[in-house]
Amino acid sequence: MNSFFNIAMNIGQNIEVLKNGETISSILSINNIDALKELALGLDITFETTPPIADGNMLLSLEDKLFAYVFNNISLSDEDRIKISAIFFPIGLKVVSTKNRVIETNEVLDFGTSQDLVIHNYDTLTMETGASMKIANTPLILLAQTLVIKTGNVPLKNYDLGILGITGNTPPKKPKAANGCEGEKGSDGGNGLPSLFTRVVIGPGGINSITNQFVIYSHSGDGGDGGNGGDGTNLLSGANGGD
Repeated sequence: MNSFFNIAMNIGQNIEVLKNGETISSILSINNIDALKELALGLDITFETTPPIADGNMLLSLEDKLFAYVFNNISLSDEDRIKISAIFFPIGLKVVSTKNRVIETNEVLDFGTSQDLVIHNYDTLTMETGASMKIANTPLILLAQTLVIKTGNVPLKNYDLGILGITGNTPPKKPKAANGCEGEKGSDGGNGLPSLFTRVVIGPGGINSITNQFVIYSHSGDGGDGGNGGDGTNLLSGANGGD
């Protein structure tokens, strides 16, 4: 991995501004998969590691194949390249750089929800007591030359970085039925959204932690609860007969 300032410079961010302790957030327009791969190579964040595989030695999804091609130098078929280009590109790649970022006591650093790929670039990233990070249904590359964890994990979360999905929605209750009819069946809950590709790269400063660990938790979104059915109604009673 390149140094903090080299990464920022390759992206086109102002080094002098970063040296003054300010944060720069940039949006890069990436039109195709080869442009994304070229960026990854320029930042020196590609790796010869094994991508996720399933039976038959096939990658699990088009998204797996996309990131395996970009970051693991795995080849793509022409068919997959066409599909990936149609589904995932163009993207607006968000890059945030801060020289020294401190996640304060009990703060949750939220990297975003349902966005295009985001890159966070730090020279030193420090997590104070009870601090944690999370990302939801968004691809993330987290780069830190040095990671400092002051006091273990958040007790209620039990992780330092949560890679999460999004729970599906619950449909509204069905309306009350007409007189004398059964209530309508409730609708199915919405599909959950998955957790997505995340890569954490720690530079030569390593991880400085009292517990000597950095805990990552990953969980895709559950399906939403089904909606309640409509209430049924009774038949109206007939009127009394006349005298």
